[in-house]
Amino acid sequence: MKENLKMTFAKDLEALVIPWNKSPQCDSEKAQDYYWLPILDLSEGRAKVGITPEGVWGIAKDGCIRILSDERSYVFLLPILEKSPQAAFSLIAEGFINIGLSREYLDLFPFEGVILAALKSNSEYWSSMGLQWVGLFVRTPELQVSLEVLSREGATQEVRHRARKLARYR
Repeated sequence: MKENLKMTFAKDLEALVIPWNKSPQCDSEKAQDYYWLPILDLSEGRAKVGITPEGVWGIAKDGCIRILSDERSYVFLLPILEKSPQAAFSLIAEGFINIGLSREYLDLFPFEGVILAALKSNSEYWSSMGLQWVGLFVRTPELQVSLEVLSREGATQEVRHRARKLARYR
């Protein structure tokens, strides 16, 4: 199902007739520029989360864009977990609508990657934020393993207990 959505998304992105932003890639030895469209402001407007024509997510800050290509890069999206899930979903859906796309593409936002980054962060704050979001999504094996690890190695007893409780109830 998600593969069909990704294919439709790619076609809809290609069909957009609006100007794309162009920014160099952050921390890159190659001077590669990326085209992207902003979807939402993050960190009180200091960063913009956007999408490339290929459907890859990125975060633009300080005049460059960081492509979110691996698990470690999702730490840059952790501030989205500070919003209520409803507020975050609404902001992202609104961002799609503002550029002429359907809100159904909200399902393609990398929430799982962000939650995993929070759970693996070794931070009491971010682990707690991630735990608040875990129950909203289908439990993948990777999320389950992260919960089990956090239940043993979490920063505080409270985090470990919450993770243990969530790990038990799939």
